[in-house]
Amino acid sequence: MEIQFSPFFALPILILYLIIALLTPWGKRHSIERHFLHMAFILYLMAVIALTFFPIPLDRSGSSYNISRNSWIPFQSTWILLRYAKPMVAFTQIIGNLSLFLPFGLMLPLLHPKWNRLLRIFLLSFGVAFSIELLQFAVTLFAQTNYRSFDVDDIGMNVIGALIGALLYRGIRKRVI
Repeated sequence: MEIQFSPFFALPILILYLIIALLTPWGKRHSIERHFLHMAFILYLMAVIALTFFPIPLDRSGSSYNISRNSWIPFQSTWILLRYAKPMVAFTQIIGNLSLFLPFGLMLPLLHPKWNRLLRIFLLSFGVAFSIELLQFAVTLFAQTNYRSFDVDDIGMNVIGALIGALLYRGIRKRVI
């Protein structure tokens, strides 16, 4: 038995955002384009949650807990992946982790100019990626099942993806914005 993600989870959050946007002075100060950007960022964050946390197991059927699946040593899991996995599996894992946070680094500076600093993007993306891995580990411990594993390399690749997004923003900004 498990909890599945539903796209309808985003609906109350978007409705709450629209209420705030329509009824508060803050919402009235921003253009419709800015509100669409905020809603796109909310949907992006919901997609990250869906990809990194769901499905959540509610029982231990078909799996036994194995803490050794976690990777605490930097570059160890990536090295094993590159050395022993099929090339397409390795490619999908690495590109997936990089691309998961690319919109994070790209959209934050669009949302607010104070986020147009690589150090801020680095620190925030590190904090969010670390929190995701920590929560995955906590659910694994709580459920006593092989739900997800903590992988320090995922954090590094997520941060690199966010920094690539921030650099793309800088390149696009000079040409378009």
